[in-house]
Amino acid sequence: MLAANRLHGGQSSRDKLERRHAQVAAGLDRQRTEAIEAFERGSYRRAGTSPSPGHAGGDTEAERAVLDARLRELAKRLDETFART
Repeated sequence: MLAANRLHGGQSSRDKLERRHAQVAAGLDRQRTEAIEAFERGSYRRAGTSPSPGHAGGDTEAERAVLDARLRELAKRLDETFART
């Protein structure tokens, strides 16, 4: 009985961690998208131009690469944290 309770409690904790991990990942994706959109709006505003479909300036691509690298690092840290628990 005690072992069954522990097993159920462990599974419950794991489920909670997995749900939280999914929430954090979704939040990071949303923040990444918002940051890129805000950066692109600012870039176009400073340049006095409007965005053209399929075209992003070199600065925007460089910033996107930096943001992607930072998000990958955060995701790696989250995965390592969840792996330890």
